[in-house]
Amino acid sequence: MAPIQQGAFREFRVYDKTRQPADWTSLVGPTQCAVFFKDAKTANPLATDGSEIAHLGDCRFLLFDHLEQARAFCDAQVQRYPLMCCEIFDARGKAKPPLLVIMHPRAARKDELSPTWVKRRKVVAIASLVAAGVLFLADWRSEYELLWPSLLAVKLASARAAASLLEHGKR
Repeated sequence: MAPIQQGAFREFRVYDKTRQPADWTSLVGPTQCAVFFKDAKTANPLATDGSEIAHLGDCRFLLFDHLEQARAFCDAQVQRYPLMCCEIFDARGKAKPPLLVIMHPRAARKDELSPTWVKRRKVVAIASLVAAGVLFLADWRSEYELLWPSLLAVKLASARAAASLLEHGKR
């Protein structure tokens, strides 16, 4: 399929059996980026007009020459379609996290990476670490006769460590 020229970007099918090589990342140059659209609630793919894609074979992406062009386009799209989420990828494709994820502020507030959710996770982490310390202290004072406070403290501390690793992996 030949690209459709529309201003500063070109549109391509994600799954094009006639393309050689078949993967879409072969179309993305070193300074270029690809934009994919999805529903912020369901993560289902969307068309550029905000409508849901019925068949995966109809999925398309937009190829921009520069990241700033893609960002400006995506900012306008999410203002037009508040439930749309735009993901911008480089030539490495979806093997790596997107360069940018652009969402409408209302949809982003419900997203796990929003400032509200990050703050909540920090509060829970601090509370878990304080509780772990108190539980270790309580078990130490009972000369480790109870043992369950120490086990619970280890569980709280290890859960926080796992959450921290996951949070750093999303950035």
